[in-house]
Amino acid sequence: MLALLSMGSVFAQDFTVPDARVVTARKGVLQVKLTSETTYRDLQFDLQLPEGISLVNAAATPESPDVTNVKVGAEGHVIAYNAVEGGKVRFAIYDPTDGKTFTKDVLIEIPVQASEEFTEDAIAHVTDMVASSNDDAATSNTISAFDFKIILNLLGDVDENGAVEVTDVLLTADVVLNEGVAPANFKNRGAGDIELNDVINVTDVLGIADIILSGSNSAKEMMEDVEPSFVDTLDPQ
Repeated sequence: MLALLSMGSVFAQDFTVPDARVVTARKGVLQVKLTSETTYRDLQFDLQLPEGISLVNAAATPESPDVTNVKVGAEGHVIAYNAVEGGKVRFAIYDPTDGKTFTKDVLIEIPVQASEEFTEDAIAHVTDMVASSNDDAATSNTISAFDFKIILNLLGDVDENGAVEVTDVLLTADVVLNEGVAPANFKNRGAGDIELNDVINVTDVLGIADIILSGSNSAKEMMEDVEPSFVDTLDPQ
């Protein structure tokens, strides 16, 4: 089980997970953000995802509770997570060597997968959140908890404005032309991955155009309308 050695005060308003958008049967990303100017060094919290949403890395599941996933975040922090009781996943973010501190904005990104059964918005829970301050001032053991929403997004709606439009085609084309680098308003890579191959390419651009031409108005209908036929006649070269 993951644990932080020194716990300081942490407040709900200091950390947030913005509402996230996913597409049925596609991957998405949850972001944990520090929203205040407070300086923190270590962070631990439990995450409970709704039915139909799971972590992309299957090692952190109740089926393998002794496995801990570890990776290094953008600022050099170690991000470790594993399954704990109650269907939760415990995350610990820390630097064991020189005590790097968090800076405001995104702390970590958590990749998730929506199943084919995820067909409506749902609530996820962050609980048992504790953190150590930079000066080890353990003034309290305040535990923060909050909820956030996982929203079912439309397939092809890469800018997350609630509609699939020509703009989404152009944004996806920009990703292809810039060798995978997305413009700022390209927000949902999962919504653009029509082929489910974790790559945005010209086939996805045409797939979004096909969605617009089909006139579908729901994520489920859009998935049904994107038939392999347009892919079979396409030469990506």
